[in-house]
Amino acid sequence: MNESSASVRTVSEHANYFMNLLDRITENDNEVDNELRQLGSKHVFLLDMGIGVPDLEKFGEIVADAFLKLDGIRQSKEATKAWRMLIASIVDHIRVGFESEVRLRKRKGSVFPDGFDESLYDRRNSMPDPRRPSLSLHANSIDNVTRKLSQM
Repeated sequence: MNESSASVRTVSEHANYFMNLLDRITENDNEVDNELRQLGSKHVFLLDMGIGVPDLEKFGEIVADAFLKLDGIRQSKEATKAWRMLIASIVDHIRVGFESEVRLRKRKGSVFPDGFDESLYDRRNSMPDPRRPSLSLHANSIDNVTRKLSQM
């Protein structure tokens, strides 16, 4: 995993990490998919605080809403669709890592507090959407989006 993710603690550090992650995705960093799954597995501790898979889905909706309010994105159907797909894919990869770690810990019979709430582990989708197998963007896609945004 990216060394910078090891020390991300504050909201500001999370925001910087996320923006760095988006930069790496647009640069076709092939390590991002695995890093997102590892990121999900590292956040299993949130179950102790009552945060689970449904909250990851809600997080994705909140991020999408924030991005889709931006003028350059809001004014283009193509950009809106691309950002929705990208954010959904990011959340799917994080969720897969989160769920994998939950299953691993369940098998080992470890780390879950008494009265563990199974609804926190309620999965909406058990597998990432096959139409979005990777976060890597093709250079043509980036060029097309950049060209369309510059024409606005």
